[in-house]
Amino acid sequence: MARDRLVHRAIPLVTGVVLGVALVLVTSQQAADADSKSIDAVALALCLVTGLSLAFRRSHPLEQFLVAISATIAYAALDYPGGPIYVVAFASALAMVAQRRSLIPVAFAGGAALIAVQFAVYGWALHLFGFAAVWFVGTALFGEAVRLRREQQRTAEARAEFAERSREEEARRRVAEERLRIARDVHDVVGHSLATIALQAGVAEHLLDDREPKARESMATIRRLSKEALAEVSAMLGVLRTDDGAERAPTPDLAGVTGLVEDMRAAGLDVNLELDEQPVPEVVGGAAFRIVQESLTNVVRHAGPDAAAHVRVAATDGAVEIEVSDNGKGARPGTPDGNGLTGMRERAAALGGSFSAGSAPGGGFRVQALLPAR
Repeated sequence: MARDRLVHRAIPLVTGVVLGVALVLVTSQQAADADSKSIDAVALALCLVTGLSLAFRRSHPLEQFLVAISATIAYAALDYPGGPIYVVAFASALAMVAQRRSLIPVAFAGGAALIAVQFAVYGWALHLFGFAAVWFVGTALFGEAVRLRREQQRTAEARAEFAERSREEEARRRVAEERLRIARDVHDVVGHSLATIALQAGVAEHLLDDREPKARESMATIRRLSKEALAEVSAMLGVLRTDDGAERAPTPDLAGVTGLVEDMRAAGLDVNLELDEQPVPEVVGGAAFRIVQESLTNVVRHAGPDAAAHVRVAATDGAVEIEVSDNGKGARPGTPDGNGLTGMRERAAALGGSFSAGSAPGGGFRVQALLPAR
């Protein structure tokens, strides 16, 4: 990288030196006109300065042109014969215009000053007319060509950017359509299952007589939870279907943890709850609720039939601390994280929080999460 920078800086300097030496050699071989001054050290020095200035035509185009045109004007004022120094001055004007088209008036002013000096030294001559035509017309046409080329480049870049953006938007649209298709499939499968569960629970509740109050209560709880879950799944799919701010189901929060625990108790799980209901942002409360919900679901699925759970949710120092532990079987060594743990970890990470899950020191399994609440 450093070598590339060194080469990049050295090339203009070497180019300037080569052009300066070449300009001196060509000018030194030029014979003086009858009415012109002979080439001497001053003329060669002016040629060298003009050639060397070309080393800065890209980094400092305005300053380089001013040096070149000044040296050329001095060359003409001292009555030296015409030579390649005038060509270098014109090339400097074109290089300046190529870098900054807004400097065309400066190029015109430099050319006018040079022509005025030549007119003062030599008087009117036909070659001055040709020189003026080449200088002004050439500079103007070159500036216009540079403008058109840059406009074409900008147009091409804009088209390429538009095409790239269109491809990205098409890719995002296809991803969104695929996600919506998956959401519909999930809704159909889960919705059908939940509706069937609610229906069967209602039938079972009707068939059970008053001698089984606990069973009837369990069936009623199952039917209610199934209907609530079905309504929530339908609301979520409704949000995916529309982008116009359609109504959605209320977002669960910390206040909903109490009802969640009561439902788990009604289902037969022994749950102890410590809840500090401090006001927290909606997104934080929703994430905390989902982490507790998934943790208790894992207790029911994996901890064993006689397991008990302890839930602690507290808002302290601008953060929500969550801990859900049980005294069940615990995690088997080497068991990879399932979708539930992965989802909880992703929820915590999305809020800039932390998450950990694993076997508890005294046995069982423990989930811990810390969610920033500011």
